[in-house]
Amino acid sequence: MARQQMLVLVEFAVVVAIYVARQHHILKVSATPYLLLLAWISLRLRKIQWKQIGFTRYRTWLTTVLIGVGLWRRPRAVSTCSASSRFSLASSESRPTSRILPPSRETFDSLWS
Repeated sequence: MARQQMLVLVEFAVVVAIYVARQHHILKVSATPYLLLLAWISLRLRKIQWKQIGFTRYRTWLTTVLIGVGLWRRPRAVSTCSASSRFSLASSESRPTSRILPPSRETFDSLWS
């Protein structure tokens, strides 16, 4: 088996192990730090930079700080907007929205009978 294929299998197994350990409360913190560490190691082994997969800084630190402060000062507004948009998508009966929402369970009932 090629090195890349073996690396993908090992990474997948580590990701599964992280989530299983988190589910069984073996890991006391979120899985995110472990996944970031795995991503960093994976990129280093492949000799790929974060920039090459699309992670870049903003052009100026001022922009980054202002966006961060703006989101920090208004967390309720951000969560309200996302919740209201989800509610409006879910409760709407319009035709374009029906293409976005997943099918109902009744659609697949015929498969199980």
